[in-house]
Amino acid sequence: MRGFWLIFSVLFLLSSLVAQVDSLGGQDESFDPLELNEPPMSIYNGALIYEVFTGLGEGTKSLDTSKVIVVDGYKVQLFSTEDFYLADSLYKMCMEIFGKGDVERVFNSPYYKIRVGNCLTREEAEKLLQTAVKAGFKDSWIIRTKVRVKERVRTY
Repeated sequence: MRGFWLIFSVLFLLSSLVAQVDSLGGQDESFDPLELNEPPMSIYNGALIYEVFTGLGEGTKSLDTSKVIVVDGYKVQLFSTEDFYLADSLYKMCMEIFGKGDVERVFNSPYYKIRVGNCLTREEAEKLLQTAVKAGFKDSWIIRTKVRVKERVRTY
C-alpha cells in the first residue's frame, strides 16, 4: 500500500510540473480581427434589409396580382412507398413529366407519397389520371385533399 501512495505522489508531482512548464510558453495572442482585409458586404452599400430579402426596391410594387389560397380539391396519387430513395427518384422523374409546380412529395409515416395536380373539380382530376396512366403510372388514383390555387387579386 505504501508503494501505491509513493507512485501516486510522484506521478502527481510530475504532472503538475509538466503542466506548469507548458503554461510558461504562453500563447500567441497577436491576432486582431479588426485588421482583417475582408471585402465589403453589399448590404452595407445603402440597401435596406427589406430590399435585400424581397428583391424589391423601396418604391416599387409587385406586378403579380395573384395570391395562393388553399381550398378543397383533388390530386392524383401516383405512387406510395416506404423507401425514401425510390420516392425521391420518382419525385424528380415526375417533375420532368408533369412540371415542377404540380408535383408534391408527402410523408405520412411510414409512407412517402408522390402526388400531382391541383384540381378543383373531379373532371379535371379524371383527365389528369388518364395522363398519369399514359405516362406509366397504372396504379394511380384520385384523392380528395387540400389544393393550392392562385386567386386573382383585384386592384382598384
